[in-house]
Amino acid sequence: MIPDLQSIVIEEGLELVRFTEEFVRPVFDLIDANRAHLSQLGDETADKYATIQPLYESVMRPINPLRERYVILGSGVVVGSINIEPTGDKATSFVMGYWLGEHFTRQGYASKSARAISDNVLQRPGVSRVNAYTHPDNIPSQKALMNAGFSLLGVVKHGKHYSKRFTKRSSK
Repeated sequence: MIPDLQSIVIEEGLELVRFTEEFVRPVFDLIDANRAHLSQLGDETADKYATIQPLYESVMRPINPLRERYVILGSGVVVGSINIEPTGDKATSFVMGYWLGEHFTRQGYASKSARAISDNVLQRPGVSRVNAYTHPDNIPSQKALMNAGFSLLGVVKHGKHYSKRFTKRSSK
């Protein structure tokens, strides 16, 4: 069973807060202001949320109810989003994804958020690893994952594209 975490305080001025209805408009506004940035390197965020309605639907009626979605708040401002979900029936491994608005990159938000959420999940009973995938050319995201304690496993075919697969294992 996944605990119903409402927030994870990472440090003063940086917090992950459960993505609820109240955040739909500010998250959509961030996506809308960053469409070019969020369309790079195969990212589908901008296309998936061309209007506010699909974002609202994804929050209110998620396809996977086991996916945990958080808004990344930097000094109370929405800077991005991060999610994590189990990859199998037994929930021993999870996959994580995230995005940031362009003006919030290279400030530690991604690495600190990835570390916080992966560490939290790896403390849960039975969880052995968290995986994350990046476009092979997305060097900043790869650095963020390495800074968050992930290790590169290699390049894999992930959907229609090739991705670099990173993993972080439980130390239990």
